[in-house]
Amino acid sequence: MSTRLTKLVDYGLIIATIIFAIYTVTSAIGWTNHGSFVTPMLILMTLLMLLSEREEKQKNA
Repeated sequence: MSTRLTKLVDYGLIIATIIFAIYTVTSAIGWTNHGSFVTPMLILMTLLMLLSEREEKQKNA
């Protein structure tokens, strides 16, 4: 159980890092001024991370 969750968190952190890198590059270029699709993806990743943390707490309780 805990190993699966650890893998999920690891993949989530990797994906979040990649998305953040893309976001940084696009903001440097200036694409984000024209309505970015990356910001909703960052918000979605944050929600997924919060959900996985909540599930972990429910399993431990």
